[in-house]
Amino acid sequence: MKDMHVIALISQHNQWLQARQSAVSSNISAANIPGYKTQDVKPFEAVLNDAGLRMATTDSQHIGGGDLANLPVERARTPGAEVLHSGNNVSLEQELVKAGEVSKAYSINTSVMTKFHQLLIVAARGSG
Repeated sequence: MKDMHVIALISQHNQWLQARQSAVSSNISAANIPGYKTQDVKPFEAVLNDAGLRMATTDSQHIGGGDLANLPVERARTPGAEVLHSGNNVSLEQELVKAGEVSKAYSINTSVMTKFHQLLIVAARGSG
């Protein structure tokens, strides 16, 4: 069976989500520490861009990946939280939104992986 790139990508994304959840948890726990500055991980899109992944064409009728793969990924800039008198800039609302995003992404990854596994089972039964 060929390489399972979907599994590797989901695994890498889950590792990134784990790091982001850790950063969000640290931010929330330090919400009352004077001078604490929020932390976050590099966006996953940037991690993929840094990895040098390119779309592959497996058929002559496929759209080439060269032009599309080199498009820069842009993230909307959100203004930072208000810096308090203590120098702390943690916004609990923003951190809870980030935690919700992480939870939603884990759920999506789980759903995709479950469906992919079901397809593999169907394919294995059909070829045997």
